[in-house]
This record gives sequence, C-alpha cells and structure tokens, in this order.
Amino acid sequence: MKALIYPEKNQADFQLEGGRVVSPYPWLGSLQIQHAKGKYVSPTLFLSSLEATSSSGGALSLEGDFTPGEMSNSRGTVRWSDWPIPPAQSSFGLVKIQGKMQGTFHLEKVSPAGISGKGQVELREASFQTDPSVRASLQGLQNANDFMRWLTSHSVGLKTSTFDILSGLADDPRWSGARLSVATMDYQVSPGAWELNHLLLESPGFLRVQGQILVQGSRLAGRIFLGIDPQVGKKINEFTYGQCFLRMESGYLVEPIEISGTLQQPQNNFAQKISSAAEKRATEQTVRTVGAILQKVGGGQPASTPAGAAGQILNSLFGPPPGK
Repeated sequence: MKALIYPEKNQADFQLEGGRVVSPYPWLGSLQIQHAKGKYVSPTLFLSSLEATSSSGGALSLEGDFTPGEMSNSRGTVRWSDWPIPPAQSSFGLVKIQGKMQGTFHLEKVSPAGISGKGQVELREASFQTDPSVRASLQGLQNANDFMRWLTSHSVGLKTSTFDILSGLADDPRWSGARLSVATMDYQVSPGAWELNHLLLESPGFLRVQGQILVQGSRLAGRIFLGIDPQVGKKINEFTYGQCFLRMESGYLVEPIEISGTLQQPQNNFAQKISSAAEKRATEQTVRTVGAILQKVGGGQPASTPAGAAGQILNSLFGPPPGK
C-alpha cells in the first residue's frame, strides 16, 4: 500500500493507493483497494472516498464520517455493483437465484452490539434456477410410493429447493433459467438481525415472488406470495388435492408461503403441503394395491361362500374408496 499523509496543526489529510483486505466471506473474496482519500480530525475520520474491487469482479465505493466510541455518531454510505449473490441468501429453501447484484447501504448507527442501517438491492443478469438432476429423478419415478420415499431421503432446503420439487411435478422448460426482468428489494440491518422488505422477483408470465423475510441471528421468519403461470399452477393444485394456488391475481395463480427454520435448515409450509399430498397419494396407492390383491383372494366367488365372504369383508376395509 502507498500512503501519502499531509499533517497540519489540527488535522491530517491522507491518500492511499493499493493494499488488500481479506474478507471473511468466501463468496465475496478479498478486496483490492484502488485508492482512498480523506482527513483525520481527532477523534473522527472523514473518508471522502474509497474505491475497491473484489476478486470476484465486483466494485465497491465507501464514504462517510467514522468516530470511535461506545455510542458512535458514525455515518456512511457503501455502494457496490457486479457482486455475486450469496448462496444462502438466494435460497431460503424456496428458490435459488443465479446472477449479480448491485446496491447501497446507508450506515446510521454504530454501537457495541453492532451496526444499524438500511439500503436497497437490485439483481442483474439474474435468473431462477432449478436442479436438472432433481427434475430428472422426479420425472423418472414410477408411482406415489416412490415419490414419498424420494422426499423422505431428500431434505428440502439449501441443496434441494421447493422450486426443484415443483419443477418435477409440473414439467416446463422455463423452470431453469427463467430470466428476471424485475428483481429488487429493500433491507434493514440492526444488531443481530436484518430484514428484507418489498421483495419483488418476476419472470413475466411465468413466476412472481413477493414478500418479506426477517433473519434474527440464524432464525428465519417471513411470508412470501408465490405467483405462477395458471397452467403450471393447475397441475400443482391437482397434485395437492386443491390445497394450493386457489387465488388468481394479475394473471398468476397465487400461493401464500410461510418461511421458518434457520439459514442452515430453512423450512416453509408449502413444502409441507407437497409432502402431505405425496403421503396421501402413497397411502391411496397402497390401499388400491391391497384391494386388488383381496379381489384375487376372493376369486370373484359369491359372498355366500366362505372365501367370497372373507374377500368382500376385507375389501370393504382396505379397498379403494367409492368413486376411485
């Protein structure tokens, strides 16, 4: 790093060039300082500008006034562009997004507990992503029992998103790589927590995600409204026995989804609906199979015979319900 310092009686102006800052976040990488300038008037550092780039290709600028102390009056603004989307924050167990982000953060307060502030984020060159291997394996299953066993062995979360499951239930080429024409959100940071507000992600005519999410420590809470192409939504509605995508809004079938769990193990009640429907279908399939076997046991014999009577009684207990 090259440093130029111009001391005066009550202050010192400075200029910096070069230098590297190692980030604790793997997705961010290290920051290479291009240049910085400002002045120091005890006890406050006035940073006129700082420009840096990340090893991932992103750019960052920082300006503000920073005063040390337990209740600091520090103020500042951070702007960034072309940064990768952090993997955990792009999922929440619901949907995975690939792309870059740009945004701002306005520092409002610094205390021993942490920092407070707010900002905005916009995603660029972004698209919804689903795992093609998940879609292929789901479409290769033969029946509801196989699907239930698959759900039991796959934890829906960071690795397998709810959208991965939906892409297998309702086949559509748009599931993977659907471009987002709108991808914006506001956020607020306080010690130990941050909140996403006015979240809006949309691939027009196919998917729309709206809502807000609160992260407190590692705990998740929030509500998302998932809008989907009516033709795709009807397929999922049928699979869940009419338990989801019941309301039409602005050209989409909409489903409210509650987010919970943790960043490490995100959960949502929509995934639970899919699992419950799969379990019900697997049970019905087993019942139909048992009923078919009992029909053979009875051998089609009249109920007046012992074998026929036994078959009829057992079939009434385990056979398929009327109309199935």
